[in-house]
Amino acid sequence: MKRTVAILLAAIMLVGLLAACGGSKAAGSYKLESVPGEDMEELEAMASLLGIDLEDMFSLELKSDGTGSITAYDEVEEFTWKQNGDTITMTQNGDSFDATYSDGRITMDLEGEEMVFVKK
Repeated sequence: MKRTVAILLAAIMLVGLLAACGGSKAAGSYKLESVPGEDMEELEAMASLLGIDLEDMFSLELKSDGTGSITAYDEVEEFTWKQNGDTITMTQNGDSFDATYSDGRITMDLEGEEMVFVKK
């Protein structure tokens, strides 16, 4: 009986450890795929004129520790995030913003238009 309880406890601890280490599927680095009202070719041309890569101009990073950052041009904003199902909630200075995660893409709704980041 003691052996069965010990094995059961070990299995529960292992599942908890794997869940903690696994983190969210959403964690990772993302590059801009589309932005409302902007032609991606024009953005790429602008980045080229500035001598930088479009991925360096616009990027999103979700770290497995629940912190993240978004870069637009040379502005970097840091935030915390959590995932519940396909909803990612990003919070900065008490303000929260929801985005949707699906198939390696994060979609942000900007007043009815979508900005999409794709996992690198």
